[in-house]
Amino acid sequence: MSKPITTIVTVADMIAPKDWWRLEAKSEVRYVEVENISEEELLTHVSESDYLMIDPDAVGFVIKESFYQKVKERKLPLKAISADITGMSWASPDAAKKHGMLLMNTADYSTVSVAEFTLALILVQLKQLNTVWLDRQSGKKEEPYLNDVLLGKTVGIVGLGNIGTKLAEMLKGFGVTIVGWDRNQKNLDNVKQLTIEQVMEQSDVLSIHLKTTSETKGMFGEKLLSHAKAGQYVINEADGPLVDNQAMLDAINSGKINGYACANAAVEGSPLQGHEKVVSFPSQAWYTEHSLELLRKIWVDNVLSAIDGKPQNIVD
Repeated sequence: MSKPITTIVTVADMIAPKDWWRLEAKSEVRYVEVENISEEELLTHVSESDYLMIDPDAVGFVIKESFYQKVKERKLPLKAISADITGMSWASPDAAKKHGMLLMNTADYSTVSVAEFTLALILVQLKQLNTVWLDRQSGKKEEPYLNDVLLGKTVGIVGLGNIGTKLAEMLKGFGVTIVGWDRNQKNLDNVKQLTIEQVMEQSDVLSIHLKTTSETKGMFGEKLLSHAKAGQYVINEADGPLVDNQAMLDAINSGKINGYACANAAVEGSPLQGHEKVVSFPSQAWYTEHSLELLRKIWVDNVLSAIDGKPQNIVD
C-alpha cells in the first residue's frame, strides 16, 4: 500500500527537513516554498495530496468555501489541513466543516514566550524605562525617574486561558495579589476571580488575554475603562481590536490610565501611535526559538495524528 502524500506550503525559513523527518516514515512529503499563492495554484499543488501543512503567510487570499467546494467537486484526496498558527478564521472553519475538511491548528506553542513578554512590559512601565528611552531618543539629558515596584500591587488578568494562567504562575514570586476574569470559572489557586468591573476597579496593572470575537471586539471601551483604578497600566498582548483606541486615548489624557502597552499594529494610524504613555513593539511576543521549535513539532504532529486516525487540535 502506497504512503499518503503530505504537501507543505510555506514561506522561506519556517520549516526544514530536520523538522519533518518523523513524518516521512508514514507519508511522502512534498515541499512548496511560495508567497501569495492563489486559490487555483494551491488546488494544483494539493491535487494528489492527502494532507496539507500550510503557513497562512504563504496564502495571498482568505480560504473561502469555494476552495473546499472545488476540492470536493474535483474529487481531490485532501482530507485534512494543519496550519502553523492558532487563530483559524482566515481558513473559514465553518465552510471547512460543512465540506468535511478537517482543520487543525497549533495551539499553546507560544504560551511561555508571550507570558514572559507581558511580564517584561509590566516591568518596563513600572520602572519608567520607556520614559528614559524617549528622553534618549529626543536627545534630552538623561535623569533618573522616580519609578515603582511590583511588590504589593494588584495585577488583573482578563482571560484565563493558557497565556493568562501562565502569567499568573510567573507572578507568584513578585508578592502581588492576582485577580482575574474569564467567561468560564477556572480552578486557579492564586487567582481570585471577580466580575470584570471589579477586576478593573482593583487592578494597578491590567493584562488582557482574550480572543477577538464579535462579543469581545472593542470590549475595552469608554464604559469599561471608566471602571479602571486611577493610574492603572494596561497591557494588551492579545489583539488590538479588543481595545477602543479613542476611549483609551481619552482615559490616558484624563490620567485614568497611566500607560498602555501593545503591538505596533494595535495603534498604527491612531492618535495613540507615538504617544508618550504608549509603549508599542512589533508583534514579537511569540517570536522566540522556543516557540518556533514547538510550533514546528505541533504542526507535524497534527498530520501524524490524522494519519493514525486520532486527529488532535481540531478546529470546530
